[in-house]
Amino acid sequence: MSDMSDPESVVRRFFDVFNNETPDQFEALIAPDYLDYGQTPVGVGPKGAHTDYDYALKTFGHITYDINSLVPADDRVAVVWTGHMKDDKTFQGLSVYRVVNGQLAETRHALVE
Repeated sequence: MSDMSDPESVVRRFFDVFNNETPDQFEALIAPDYLDYGQTPVGVGPKGAHTDYDYALKTFGHITYDINSLVPADDRVAVVWTGHMKDDKTFQGLSVYRVVNGQLAETRHALVE
């Protein structure tokens, strides 16, 4: 069984928050100084994660995510993922996460076309 604070487990739990619609878990998963470079302006801390989550939910409805490929390396985890919207549309992306002390410290995203 993996350590729930190792980078891969933290990132998998982050995806579970979106899939299971449990944003109340952000406070445990997201560092206070977390930076999400996938938002404009950059999201900061658990509040920034909530803002991103709320915006996506309001704009697109519930989106579920599949992890297609996950590559951990030290404190970073690269993930290729597919998002599934309620209208059966899908989109793919690549995200790189940095994990410090069992919490997400940084996220960078790129959508794949």
